[in-house]
This record gives sequence, C-alpha cells and structure tokens, in this order.
Amino acid sequence: MVKFLGSIPARAATLASLVWPVFRIVAVIIALVIFNKLAHRGENILNAVYEMQDQVRRQLAENRTYYSLAETAAGKVKKYHEAHMAQHAAEAAARKKKARAGRRRRNQGGP
Repeated sequence: MVKFLGSIPARAATLASLVWPVFRIVAVIIALVIFNKLAHRGENILNAVYEMQDQVRRQLAENRTYYSLAETAAGKVKKYHEAHMAQHAAEAAARKKKARAGRRRRNQGGP
C-alpha cells in the first residue's frame, strides 16, 4: 500500500512534466490570438481616427473656400454700399446747393 501511494506522486510528477510544456504552448497561442485581435481592433480604431482626420481636413478646406467666397462677397457688398452712400451724399449736396440757390434768388427779389 505504501508503495502504491509512493507511486502516485511520481506518476503525477511525470504527468505534470508532460502536460506543463503543452500548457505553456497553449497559453502562448491563446495570448498571441488575443494580442492579434487587440492589434486588429487597435488598427481599426486607428483607421477610423485617420478617416475622421481626413474628413476634418476636407471640411476645413471646404470652409476655407466658403470663407473666401463670403469674404469676396462681403467686399463687393461693402464697395456697393460705399458707392450707394456716396451717391446719397452727392444727391443731398445737390439738393442743398439747389435750395441755397433758391434762397438767394428769393432774397435778391429776382423772378
């Protein structure tokens, strides 16, 4: 009986010495699979980030174009407004001059 009990630990040690390398190989394979999945997930995340950066760059370029067009339009509107105000000022000056001439005529007793 003692001999039988003494052989169980020996058999267990032999079994453990055979199973341990296989367990290590399986653990390494599982770790590589998990790492590979994480790497692919990280790659997908990076691709999504790069795509978002490209979209932002395109949007900025488009906004710059719109800004440039708006700036040009604003410049044209400003020039038109300035010309229009100058026209109003000229008309007001002409009316003032005409009124002054009318007052002079009335004051001189002319026709």
